[in-house]
Amino acid sequence: MRKARIFVLLAAIAVFGVSCAAADTVGIRGRVTGLDAGGGSAVILVEGSIESDTSYDIASVTVTPKTAVSVRKDGKESAAAIGDIKLGSMVEVVFDGAVAESYPVQGKAKKVVIIG
Repeated sequence: MRKARIFVLLAAIAVFGVSCAAADTVGIRGRVTGLDAGGGSAVILVEGSIESDTSYDIASVTVTPKTAVSVRKDGKESAAAIGDIKLGSMVEVVFDGAVAESYPVQGKAKKVVIIG
């Protein structure tokens, strides 16, 4: 009986670990078509296409000082700032928690990667 409990506990830990690893899924990849910045944060409108690894084609995204902002160039990421996000930038957004299922979806960014 004790071995069964240990097995169930280990299985639960394995499942939990896998679900945590999937938390950084790109929600949207697209071009910044709207930008309202001020006070150290910004709201960006991102428009793209639903791809095999994304969930949304348009999103209103709040970028805060807690959001990890980076630039990817030649396969390497380096730190960036909210001010580096410009109209026309191509970005990938990882959402921080749930999004409001309106159209466009609305959510807070955990991570924004400028890819072009």
